[in-house]
Amino acid sequence: MGQRHQLFIIAKIDGRYRGLATVHHQNPYGAKAVEACHRLLKILEAPENRLAILHEVRWANTLSADYWKTEDEEYIPFPFIHTCLSTAASYNEAELSYRMVHGLPFN
Repeated sequence: MGQRHQLFIIAKIDGRYRGLATVHHQNPYGAKAVEACHRLLKILEAPENRLAILHEVRWANTLSADYWKTEDEEYIPFPFIHTCLSTAASYNEAELSYRMVHGLPFN
């Protein structure tokens, strides 16, 4: 079974903290989990990604409260942010390794 972790991207949207993306990672523990978070920060801070991330966050600010109650588990409303999270959690460039992650409902 391994060490289970869920990684989240949460933003303050219209005065409330909302989950924008979530993944389940079966085996990061100890330093590996911290490394995944560090990779995520580097991806989110990259100037090349800024415009796409800001676009999705601005769009999130326009959504109604009812929208955040969506229960469709297959729906990924913030695909770029979700891809950033999935990439950071699954791919380790230093080791040239890939680990399986599973997307979870955004809300």
